[in-house]
Amino acid sequence: MRVLLLVNGALGEQLAAPEIRGWEMARVLASRHHVTISASHPSEVREGIRIVPSNRTTLVREARGCDVVVAPRMPAYLFGALAGHDAPLVVADLYNPFDAERSELLGSSTDRRDLATAHVGHRLQLRFADVILSAVEAQRRRLIEQLRELPPRPGRQPALEVVRFGISDDPPPSDRRPLREQFPAIRPDDIVILWWGNIWRWFDADLAIRAVAHIAQSRPDVRLVVTAGRSPRGDSPHLTATDAARALAVELGVLDKNVFFLDEWVAQKDRHDYLEEADIGLTLARDTPETTVAARGRYMDYLWAALPCVLGAGDELSERFSEAGFALTVPPADLNSAIACLEALISDPDARRRASKAGRALSAEFRWSVTVQPLLDRIDQLEGEEPALAHPWPLLAGELGEYYARRAWHKASLTVAQRAGGR
Repeated sequence: MRVLLLVNGALGEQLAAPEIRGWEMARVLASRHHVTISASHPSEVREGIRIVPSNRTTLVREARGCDVVVAPRMPAYLFGALAGHDAPLVVADLYNPFDAERSELLGSSTDRRDLATAHVGHRLQLRFADVILSAVEAQRRRLIEQLRELPPRPGRQPALEVVRFGISDDPPPSDRRPLREQFPAIRPDDIVILWWGNIWRWFDADLAIRAVAHIAQSRPDVRLVVTAGRSPRGDSPHLTATDAARALAVELGVLDKNVFFLDEWVAQKDRHDYLEEADIGLTLARDTPETTVAARGRYMDYLWAALPCVLGAGDELSERFSEAGFALTVPPADLNSAIACLEALISDPDARRRASKAGRALSAEFRWSVTVQPLLDRIDQLEGEEPALAHPWPLLAGELGEYYARRAWHKASLTVAQRAGGR
């Protein structure tokens, strides 16, 4: 079948989780189908996969020539452009729980209007997708609940599949030490703890920094490196908490002594150098609605490198890693637990080796070829079936009308606010 897969990003040297997920899904789908990727990238062919620009004209043209369109939240205009008897099957990859992530950002009317518009866009995906993807079972259950809140649509209901974040083949061996090159204060025999990925507001980097500051009083050889570079997508800077974490490190007197901030986004081809130099991976989360439905792509890099890790408790993947013996988990806001878990790995090289071995055993379960298989199977099952967009009117017209009305209202409100602020 002819498959068009939309990727949010440029697919350059620096990749964020949505780009990694899109690219790896495309590679697996290309083993059986003719795949084209749409991205904010010039046209090229990479590993036999066509990549075309994601401007509206090109996207509509390519989508109309396909049998299947796979998209993380397909653009609203594309639903309208594809509706009709020759519509393709639509696969909506709803792995990113946007409303849970933004649950703490509803203090202003602007945030509330933005989220209300996003909810209507989300409803479009639920009502007109033929397949809905999630990344963990908790997300799938949540999507089922959301579908039950909507009036049933005519015809076949959407299929729901879990396509977990995965990992590629084992990383090549590395003799580089980029963290020590970047930070000469980190000595050859120091224990390096790596916070991999950005600090979003639902994470708890403060807890990590406090734990390391406490441990450093008796173990000055412990070093925490936080990768604090700006996402290559450049989106949602208001969701980051890096400045606050850096300020805490200054307050505790550990900045550039035991806590370091790497102010660049690591290129995809180089990430194994950083992961293999580290001794422990660390990601902690606060008690927010995001945690229960989280699917953290950064966990996959820890697993890919078999890097023993300490993770926040409460999400599906951290519990699976803990069960397998690969990770220790910390309840939200529990400083004593964070200290104890880190010290258990810091003080015991054998414990780190055992955890690393457990990670290598677990990795087979998370290869992309395994995690994307449910989507491959579902596409096979739906071949020849009538798509949901084949006869969408008048329901689609109503949904699109509400979506664009909300967008226009939100944009007008922002303009008024900006003008008022300039006076």
